[in-house]
Amino acid sequence: MCACRLPIVVVLLILCAHAWSADLTAGRHAVLLDLHGYNHAGSVVVPLAPLVHLLGATVSEVGEWTAISRGEQVVYLKLPQSRPEGFGALVQLRDVTETLGAEVRYRGPDSAEAAMLGHIPHVELIDGERMARVIIHAAPPHVVGGLLADIDRGDRCTGFLLRVSTVAGEWAKTHEPQWHEQFGFEQQYVTGVLQRVEGHWQYALRSTKVSHSREELEAAGIPVAAAQALGMEIED
Repeated sequence: MCACRLPIVVVLLILCAHAWSADLTAGRHAVLLDLHGYNHAGSVVVPLAPLVHLLGATVSEVGEWTAISRGEQVVYLKLPQSRPEGFGALVQLRDVTETLGAEVRYRGPDSAEAAMLGHIPHVELIDGERMARVIIHAAPPHVVGGLLADIDRGDRCTGFLLRVSTVAGEWAKTHEPQWHEQFGFEQQYVTGVLQRVEGHWQYALRSTKVSHSREELEAAGIPVAAAQALGMEIED
């Protein structure tokens, strides 16, 4: 049996799901918009519920264990009873996916595959002839989901690709590759800085610059301490 050792949140039991459910929307380059990865202690974790939908698996309780099965393949997870976040259990992507017969390929920011996505690190989920990509964020999935639900993405590429690269308190930084219909993603990208105000995220700054002056930060209402916590380069 394989027990997840992460501090897992809520388990949502799904009795039946169909492979590659329409509930999971794919954007450009097969990037899944409803399944967010998170780099936790060197492992990519994802919410259990959408992963079960994606793989067309069945979930059931077996004593103290939660059994996730697909055909004759099954993985057992021991999930806690407490449900503090209300978002869904986080499980290690590779452990669950590969045990159920699919393949996971990590694509780092310097790989050719990530370059196609504006150097966003991600994983490819290979299941037979089907492939989907899951972006690896630097924030837990419930934070990413809340941020994406709030911001006005419009027709920008963020409707398909946006990586939450840093979260510091009430501030967050995003990496947003620039898209051109004729050429695809280019090397230039936008850095977004968002602030959570009254429980909702809103843009304070969107910039193609690598570094910013203190005057620019002040004009955007971004404290220098917040910019430093986000790892922004500040001009002297």
